[in-house]
Amino acid sequence: MHRAADLRAKLLEIAPLPSSRRWALFEALLYTLFKRGHFRVERDSRAAGLRQLDLVASEQGISYFVEAKWKKRPVGVGDLDGLYARLDGTPGTTVGVLISPSGFTGGVSTEVIRRKGRPVLLLGPSELGQVVDDPWSLRRMLKRKLDHFVVVGEVLVGPNDVPLDQQRSFAWSEEPARIVRPDGRSLPWITCGGDYGSFVFTQELTDVDWTTRRGRGASVDFRPEVFSLDELSAMIDELQERGWLSTGATWIIEQAETTWHGFGCSSLLEALRGWRERYAGLSQVHHTEVFCVTDSFDGRLIVLNGDVSAHQGRNFSSLNLSLHLSGIPADAEPLIRLAEVVHDDEPIEYRGLSGRAVETVNLRAEHMQLADPVAFIVEARDDDEPYRYWVKGIAVANPHLGLERSEIDDEDALWWPIIRESELVICALSSWHPLGERPESYELRFIEWTTTSDYTVMRYVADWRGELRGSPLRSMS
Repeated sequence: MHRAADLRAKLLEIAPLPSSRRWALFEALLYTLFKRGHFRVERDSRAAGLRQLDLVASEQGISYFVEAKWKKRPVGVGDLDGLYARLDGTPGTTVGVLISPSGFTGGVSTEVIRRKGRPVLLLGPSELGQVVDDPWSLRRMLKRKLDHFVVVGEVLVGPNDVPLDQQRSFAWSEEPARIVRPDGRSLPWITCGGDYGSFVFTQELTDVDWTTRRGRGASVDFRPEVFSLDELSAMIDELQERGWLSTGATWIIEQAETTWHGFGCSSLLEALRGWRERYAGLSQVHHTEVFCVTDSFDGRLIVLNGDVSAHQGRNFSSLNLSLHLSGIPADAEPLIRLAEVVHDDEPIEYRGLSGRAVETVNLRAEHMQLADPVAFIVEARDDDEPYRYWVKGIAVANPHLGLERSEIDDEDALWWPIIRESELVICALSSWHPLGERPESYELRFIEWTTTSDYTVMRYVADWRGELRGSPLRSMS
């Protein structure tokens, strides 16, 4: 599963730093954490002191005044006075939040209960570890703590003796997948023949119907107000900060007779900026190219696409952002924040998916052998010795290039017209193998796809056969 950039790794990175260097980085981390939790966040201008930082985070009518203290020892009762003093200058409905990676002394909870007229919630190392791995859980955690405090009159706080590095993040890497040629050279993206097929390959595809609940998934679309590359870059940065896009994102840019495929939002923006270099040597350039970036993680699918003029002006138009969700959310706050990010002030409209969210065609029985890869899709795992680099996907010649309708057994298959003009396909591997080791062959196992408002998201899945030969690559340039 891909997630947004690993906040736990950043937390562990700043933990050993001296306090004079640590606080600015810790403030930035907490600011990002609350943004990813879909709060409105602002820094409080009255905050002062080297060892103190204040944020104001709000959602659904609740405002949290957030103070963090990172000391060598657990925070004590005396550290509460400053927080209560600052709460006195806020509306009575504002709730205090005190975050301490070093935990709290036993008397802190007693003092918070004694001063229950102004609720203060405590987050120790245990809770901090949970929310940096899953920022979307932050809102639920704070609400549960507040409800318990108001109704039961008790303070919910985890133990102090939980090391920050005890839990492991779900993400393998904070970096996008790399593209590596068979000769070992890296590529910024894959260039191949193609046309305007309105499809994008993905390494992972969320099936929002994959749930124990009855019913079908839902979709929602936004129309981003973006007209330039700088505006697109700023919007994508914000989507990443809020956890809507991750390092697992894949993208395509389509032009007349040529397409480019890549991984990670930064490489998409680089490709869009470098349009002159991409167009060099092309025999035909249409006046408009189209782009699409998709990501699947945390049980949802996101697809962002748009048009770009193929000339000096590089005007952006017709942008659309589609989401597939497992249902209509009871809590619309994250989508309200998303609408603000993309500057879409229209009412949010949900549409139930009319059919299966993800369609699949199984090709195992055909034992379709694929051509030798023209590129490997590689994931780095620096702490995994001796296998630091893993091949998670391959780019190969399209086995369905120019496919005709008469060659399809399934009359209801909808995938073949979409892919028949692409020179290459990018396959995910169901079993990864170390980079540098080569199997005897690769076989196509199945194809799955889903359709959003403008684009079809395609996932070709292959596997390798035979004995692996060669030696794992230990370093890359």
